[in-house]
Amino acid sequence: MSKPQFEFSGYYTYEQITEELHDLSEQNPSLVSVESIGKSHEGRDVWLVTVTDRETGCPDSKPAHYLDANHHAGEVTGSMVILYLIRYLADNYGIDESITRLLRRCTHYLVPRVSPDGSEKYLNTPHALRSSVRPWPKNHSTKGLQPEDINGDDLILQMRVPNPDGAWRISDEDPRLMVRRDPDEEGGEYYDLLTEGIIEGYDGVTVDSAPPRWGLDFNRNYPANWKDARQQRGAGPYPLSEPETHNIAGFFSQHPNIAAATSYHTTGGIYLRPPCIHPDGEMNYGDLRLFAELGRLAAEHTGYPCESVFDAMTLDKSRPHCGSFIDFAYEMHGLVAFAPELWNLRQRAGIPQRSPKDRYLMSPAEKETDDLKTLQWLDEHAPGSFHPWTPFEHPQLGQVEIGGVEGKFTLVNPPVDFLSQECHKNAMAALTLSKALPRLAIDDFTCRRVSDTVVYVLSAAVSNRGWLGTWVTSKGRQQGDDMQYRLYLPDAVEVIKGKTQGPLPHLAGRSSASERRAIASSEKLEWVVKGPQRALGELRLEIRGRRAGVCTGQPAVMEDN
Repeated sequence: MSKPQFEFSGYYTYEQITEELHDLSEQNPSLVSVESIGKSHEGRDVWLVTVTDRETGCPDSKPAHYLDANHHAGEVTGSMVILYLIRYLADNYGIDESITRLLRRCTHYLVPRVSPDGSEKYLNTPHALRSSVRPWPKNHSTKGLQPEDINGDDLILQMRVPNPDGAWRISDEDPRLMVRRDPDEEGGEYYDLLTEGIIEGYDGVTVDSAPPRWGLDFNRNYPANWKDARQQRGAGPYPLSEPETHNIAGFFSQHPNIAAATSYHTTGGIYLRPPCIHPDGEMNYGDLRLFAELGRLAAEHTGYPCESVFDAMTLDKSRPHCGSFIDFAYEMHGLVAFAPELWNLRQRAGIPQRSPKDRYLMSPAEKETDDLKTLQWLDEHAPGSFHPWTPFEHPQLGQVEIGGVEGKFTLVNPPVDFLSQECHKNAMAALTLSKALPRLAIDDFTCRRVSDTVVYVLSAAVSNRGWLGTWVTSKGRQQGDDMQYRLYLPDAVEVIKGKTQGPLPHLAGRSSASERRAIASSEKLEWVVKGPQRALGELRLEIRGRRAGVCTGQPAVMEDN
């Protein structure tokens, strides 16, 4: 991995993102444009950036890769990856041959921040939240422990509360670390471990966590496999109920040229893919192979394994992740779609990747070993991340200690010194997907005289030079939208044989290559036309594919000797 071309000194607020995007557009008017695709709950513009070489065609006429970040408000690393990628594309156009070629052939649509309201609260207050600042559900009880900065240090950390029946004790290896008490352990000093906060409706005894004030989860609000809140936490009252997700779905419906989608999250250090609600065994095998190969290429840049959401992230298989963006993109639009989980502090600390089930079943001793490695890494690379346990007189619980690891920019997002590195490797991985898009071409488009009169045979070979087929996935093929051709004729030319417009079968890409059978990646078209030779050069053939974009060509007029 090469060194990043530029460094980020911090995480950008909405105002900084807005300024950066408009500056990039002004500096690169032929490549970069910015538009609002709608408003957020609090009325902020949700910015979408389009990056392509407009001299080689309008953005919507090319196959496109859509990328977004911050469906989850606190996962702000993704926004920075997208800003990095926009800069990288703009700065390297005309310098790097592969980037120049890519922007001539395809379009990138990028939404740096799907949830600008939530991210502003995350970045500018001690609070953390899932997606939106809209309180939901409206009538739910707020009784219980509500996270608050009660000691005024602009952080919400942890409280350890002395309790002889508590489930936690101080580690013998490092007094900063709290470890779970063994089932048969007695005779020591024990604690309750709670989020820093205030207990609403406190009865002097019971301490339960209150439901979150902001319970919406944008990544459970899409119509693919949507379930209501009784079955899927955070789903909202109905699919696309939130303006932010409605903005995204509306943009997709207006841009059928989107062939691939990437939606950034944190934190896991894994490239997630569909399916979200069932195992790989129920997935189309050809699609599974596409995802596996593209995931392998991404892993070469990121070091992240590629696995399905269902297999890698679903602890209770009876309660899968429903209403997710990548299922919306794959199942409803037929796209190749990924959700990279950026950054993983434990990976950086040298801790092996574990499944949710394995993490859940870890013994206290195993977890203590991992936590000690994590603290050691933070001491070396992000000193000051751990805040010492400090006595505090809690207004309800009495004497407690407040401390622990600052999680927003260590656990959830990388420390700033590691941000640009994380951005670079993930931007490079994204480009591997862009380079795999289908690519239409018109080859051997000729017009040859077949008699002493003005009759000509017009023929063309339409091909797909891309890695992905023009249908992209089996889900795309099932939607029954074949490609189309249209032959535009000048007034002086008429067709004697053949149709001037009609359907074309889908064309395979290199991904479909097989040792056992041939797969059509080209299709021949032929007409007989009549007209003066001087007018034949004005003929124009247009090929249009929903996910493959638009390709046009004019014939070479030849005499038949």
